[in-house]
Amino acid sequence: MRVASPPDRDKLLKTFIIRRRTLLVWIRRENVGYNLLRTNAQWRGEMYRNLSCLFATVALTACTAVSVKPVNQTEHAISHVCIQENPKVIVAGFVESIESGLSRHGISSERYTGDKPPDRCVYTLTYVARQNWDVATYLWLAKVELRKGAELVGTADYHLRNKGGLSLNKWASVEAKMAPVMDQLLTSFPRTSVQ
Repeated sequence: MRVASPPDRDKLLKTFIIRRRTLLVWIRRENVGYNLLRTNAQWRGEMYRNLSCLFATVALTACTAVSVKPVNQTEHAISHVCIQENPKVIVAGFVESIESGLSRHGISSERYTGDKPPDRCVYTLTYVARQNWDVATYLWLAKVELRKGAELVGTADYHLRNKGGLSLNKWASVEAKMAPVMDQLLTSFPRTSVQ
């Protein structure tokens, strides 16, 4: 079996192109199966239409998901919360946005390190936050848990589906993303004017 050399391949390719054009002309002339074989312009139009649908689908699926189990104020009169620092979280301004959310509802806070909170802490808050990079870093996942001892009092989860996809609001500040989440978590606590 003889392997085609590069000039032979070029010759075969030109022959194939000429035969394809001849076949398309014959099909058009005979009007048989014209829809089965399309011209380059038709393929291009269909490709752009399919890409537009794909782009729209990706853009629509890139939205925010928030899941909150709010704290019941009648069962838990919270006035002070101790926040356990998580050294694995490197999202700038995340803990500050949590503290801001607590103070907006009249709850003071302090931070502590280690697994055991100070004795004066009745309520503790733990968190996890992840960031992603797309031109700049942005928050795409956050989980906040509020506990009284071992009892889970309230939770809040925030995440961008598909890590934000093509959504432009993925670059919003951490405060802009976490403020509504903290407000939902503490919805039964009245907002104060002091921040």
